[in-house]
Amino acid sequence: MNFLKISLFCLLNILFSGEILSQEVIGSSGGTDSTSNSQVTWSVGETIIETATIDSKDFTQGYVQPIFLIVSLEEVNSSNISLTLFPNPANQEFNLVIEGTIESIFYLRITNISGQLVREKSFTEAKYTVNISELLPATYFVEIINEDGSYYNKMKLVKTH
Repeated sequence: MNFLKISLFCLLNILFSGEILSQEVIGSSGGTDSTSNSQVTWSVGETIIETATIDSKDFTQGYVQPIFLIVSLEEVNSSNISLTLFPNPANQEFNLVIEGTIESIFYLRITNISGQLVREKSFTEAKYTVNISELLPATYFVEIINEDGSYYNKMKLVKTH
């Protein structure tokens, strides 16, 4: 019976009102942020939502809020440093070779595919060897960042048997 009342109300509303209920933006805010080669613009708006009441039950016209997704991320290194990781795939150990001016401490983070931290070390050498013999064969992510944050790199490492 309730379904029939709701259906009848919707049909009569469409036929006799001459308009279909819709959302309207009554206010918005947002902003823009940019770097030398990219720009991001966003806005947040409030909508007017119309509500009908039948037999002490409220029926509210729904709406969907947008989801903000980052689809890409550009790694920007403001230093003159380049990094090489080898061998990859690796079995017992891998090497990190840093070319460029090394005047700070570097931090190494190894995480598994689920994002769990496996190892964290710091080093200051231009060539650094990392022992991974106790890690299970899997795919890992190796992140390198210097202490002032001007260099960041994230690479995939495959650990074999």
